[in-house]
Order: sequence, then C-alpha cells, then structure tokens
Amino acid sequence: MTATGYSVEYLTPFMTLLYPAALIGRRIHDWRARNGSSPAGPNRLNEEPRIRRAFDAMLAGLLSQETRWVRRWRTLPLGTSLLALARAR
Repeated sequence: MTATGYSVEYLTPFMTLLYPAALIGRRIHDWRARNGSSPAGPNRLNEEPRIRRAFDAMLAGLLSQETRWVRRWRTLPLGTSLLALARAR
C-alpha cells in the first residue's frame, strides 16, 4: 500500500476466531487431495460455500467480539483476513 502512495494508519489480521477452523479445513482438504479421496477434486475450491442460518448467526456473534477489539485499534495476533485503514498521501 505504501508503494502505491498510501499511508497505512492501522493494519491487523482479522477473523482470528475462524483461523483454527480454516487451518483444519485446509489440512483435511490437502490430506484428501494427496490420498485421492477429495470428493470433487480441485474444482471444489471454486464452489460457493453454503452457510446455514444458525451457523451464520454463531459466526456473527463470534466476530462481533473481534469488532470490539478493532474499534479500539488493537492488533489481533492472526486471522484469515487482513484489515487495513490507509489514507492517500
């Protein structure tokens, strides 16, 4: 971002609480792909995920906790995404 003329004011990983589930899911997918047991092969990654309403509500509740930290400009330790606040110079 700085190379393109922006000044980064805040940068943090985000979706920390989803990181363990994402890591486990990736490891399982890699293991299944290596062992030839992946149900839909490599194209499965391009499919739109189906999220159930109850699961979606649970995730929203968990991520609202992270939102409180971010509103205070605290840096989270890790996450599945990056959140940045930058201004043009």
